[in-house]
Amino acid sequence: VVTKIPFLLKHSLREYQHIGLDWLVTMYERKLNGILADEMGLGKTIQTIALLAHLACEKGNWGPHLIIVPTSVMLNWEMECKKWCPGFKILTYYGTQKERKQKRTGWTKPNAFHICITSYKLVIQDHQSFRRKKWKYLILDEAQNIKNFKSQRWQLLLNFQTQRRLLLTGTPLQNNLMELWSLMHFLMPNVFQSHREFKEWFSNPVTGMIEGNSEYNENIIRRLHK
Repeated sequence: VVTKIPFLLKHSLREYQHIGLDWLVTMYERKLNGILADEMGLGKTIQTIALLAHLACEKGNWGPHLIIVPTSVMLNWEMECKKWCPGFKILTYYGTQKERKQKRTGWTKPNAFHICITSYKLVIQDHQSFRRKKWKYLILDEAQNIKNFKSQRWQLLLNFQTQRRLLLTGTPLQNNLMELWSLMHFLMPNVFQSHREFKEWFSNPVTGMIEGNSEYNENIIRRLHK
């Protein structure tokens, strides 16, 4: 482990979370997007917050970052951000149409907020406002929500302006290769262009593909909860 714990972080990381932070930082340094696919309970939320704290402390990169989550965990993300890194300005984006418009007032100003947390439902409803903004990190929690590349959600989010993308999921491979292609194209559209070629390339069973492909492994980290 080479990444030092950011001073903005108010609590200690477990060893496996520190290793996860190391990997996330390495991906950032290499200008790569990735999937953090730890199982539930390993603290993907905490590792993500630690990455953003590292960027602020070591790179002077305070965002703005956009975190899109299922509606049911939006307030949990807000609480974890405030608990682990109270130095961040958090904009939790929810409410009626009028309330959301009020939240967008002044959000184009520098340092209006560092992290915006919202739901898949609302980011699609207000996608025109979100697309106009330039984000440093676009982070999708429970990224199986974009497993269908034919969906409006996938197509709209693909065109957001962001420097880096990070997907969080405990179940990256659920049904078929096309779902995996949806995630990989979302992360690296220039590498994984054609889903037909992707299917031919990975004609082996999915498990064999993972074992045999180091480039895929480089972009995904999955560990079992000991």
